[in-house]
Amino acid sequence: MGQGEQRGDAVLSYAIQNATGHKLEAMYPTFASDKPKDVTTTRDKWCVPMLSLHQLKPQQMEDLWRWERTRPYNTKPFTYSSFLSYTHNFLSQGPSKEWWDNLSQAPVPNDRPAHRNAGSCGSECANDGNCLQWSYSQTVCRHADYIRLGDAVDRENGGQGEFVSGWDTGKLRNMGFGVESENGQRQFYEGCIEATWLTPQQV
Repeated sequence: MGQGEQRGDAVLSYAIQNATGHKLEAMYPTFASDKPKDVTTTRDKWCVPMLSLHQLKPQQMEDLWRWERTRPYNTKPFTYSSFLSYTHNFLSQGPSKEWWDNLSQAPVPNDRPAHRNAGSCGSECANDGNCLQWSYSQTVCRHADYIRLGDAVDRENGGQGEFVSGWDTGKLRNMGFGVESENGQRQFYEGCIEATWLTPQQV
């Protein structure tokens, strides 16, 4: 069972079934169905363990493998927030990236000053308790109550001008994700003390 299967999470579920006799239903988000750029970390998923990713390219697998071996060993569970140390390590250089789309989707109401420029967009995110990241393009500010990596944007941007994305590092620090130490050096996030485990459902 599982021969010819290309999905890693499915192979793992077959292995569990072969070893225990129990067939498992889907366990999203522990078995993530997202590509790294689309992984969505929310407050609710902060301590949910992450056991798999979807459609990693060979170079991504190698990069992740190398990064995993640079992490300080600890007994804490690897969770969605742990993964941010890999995807969002650039935040130690600053809270925003130019020519980047972090897949924020909710436009701020039109009457808000957030649409003036990228700085105003980020400032309003900082003042919104629900906002964890933002993006600004084509004079539109978008906020999001989740954290995503997203992807680079072509600098020509279809002739539409700048595209800037940012993350509220202040809120991330308050949630436990320190992107730098007191002396400004990069530090690893140690993770949640306890995991929020999902209970497998047998069929």
